[in-house]
Amino acid sequence: MPSIPVDVLREILEYVDIDDLAILCIVNKIFCSCSQDVLYREIEDGDAHVVQKSTDIARRVRSFATKHSSPELATALRNMSSLRSLELDGVRDESILDGCTFELDSFETSFPYFESLQNFLNSQPSLTELSISRCLPNLTRVKAFPSLLRILIPGRPVRVVIILSPWRIDSTDLSFFTLSTTSLL
Repeated sequence: MPSIPVDVLREILEYVDIDDLAILCIVNKIFCSCSQDVLYREIEDGDAHVVQKSTDIARRVRSFATKHSSPELATALRNMSSLRSLELDGVRDESILDGCTFELDSFETSFPYFESLQNFLNSQPSLTELSISRCLPNLTRVKAFPSLLRILIPGRPVRVVIILSPWRIDSTDLSFFTLSTTSLL
């Protein structure tokens, strides 16, 4: 039987059900490798224990999301060298990012703002999407464009606001000013 070219096989496997991909892993080495590329590309609500067991599997992960902190998470993240999207919700130890070599396009976290988070963000030149919740809880002064003020003011004790405006301010909805936890000066 003539073999299927690997690039064609990879394209076909994109449309195969996850349960069937797992079964295809036992056909042969090529099927196993190509199936694992698809199986482990995106891990949602991930358990780091699964990824930590194999550096080969960890290198296949492109997108990882977890709400679970575990001792294995730091090692698993360090092994995910091809990771491009990371969501860490509920994980409280920002030091798990120390030593990670991946370059993210997208990062979402609920880490509080610490120097290690700043160092990590500075090491991510390809980062284009960033979502940081529960960050900057004590922000009292802010200088930003209105679109950013809508994000920064609510739930924080912002007292002083300097609005940067490219040309004009959309005055139709400035209600976000009232969402500061303290009075504006």
